[in-house]
Amino acid sequence: MTRYDFSGRKVLITGASTGIGRELSGEFARRGAHLALGALPEEAEALEQWASQLKAQFGIPVWTFPINLLDDDGPDALYGKVKAEIGDIFALVNNAGIVAYGKFWEAPAKRQEDTLKLNLFIPMRLMRLFLPDMVKRGEGVVFNISSVSALQPTPFHTVYGASKAGLQSLS
Repeated sequence: MTRYDFSGRKVLITGASTGIGRELSGEFARRGAHLALGALPEEAEALEQWASQLKAQFGIPVWTFPINLLDDDGPDALYGKVKAEIGDIFALVNNAGIVAYGKFWEAPAKRQEDTLKLNLFIPMRLMRLFLPDMVKRGEGVVFNISSVSALQPTPFHTVYGASKAGLQSLS
């Protein structure tokens, strides 16, 4: 497996204000990466606070992009703003995700559709947007955050598991 030096390289992480995305951004910061952090608009304040903490602790540039990826133009808006503000990125970390928890036939259909969209279709769209730049430069990497649910279905997470299995296969 190839080892990458992220020092001074721009890394975009979706879902970066909490959970795995927040932890990943801290790890990339420790490695000297310059970070572009995405999160929901309602998480903008928490994202800004986290970005300030990373800047102060690691002395790296950090940009924030509070964009709802579930909006019809969300992925395109993120791509456009990232390109305009910081240029090309070296790494794309597709981390943002949700789950429709409950009995399959009882879980709200909209929540199930959003789960498939955010966990599979949006990473696919972001890859299609950012990969051509990486291919043209001859460098770059994509990390798609999956789940053990991609490999073994779990009760009450039917659509989540299907979305992560799709992402695993796409990856």
